[in-house]
Amino acid sequence: MKKIVFTIFFCLAILAAEAQVDKILGPWTAIDPDTDKPYATVLIYKSSNGLYYGKLTEILDSDDPADQKLIGTIIIKM
Repeated sequence: MKKIVFTIFFCLAILAAEAQVDKILGPWTAIDPDTDKPYATVLIYKSSNGLYYGKLTEILDSDDPADQKLIGTIIIKM
């Protein structure tokens, strides 16, 4: 009986941990540590291969064409 209870508890713990990981998915605002102001938006998503990626989707308050070319760049891979 103890093995069954432990197995059920273990499975529930794994499911809860998986649910916590998915909380990182979605858009995030990157904050400049020097000015404490937002400077970019990064979309965190999980690909079909099971890895998590962060793609730069927006650069805030910048009209510089060089900055705008960075949009779409993968900056996080884990």
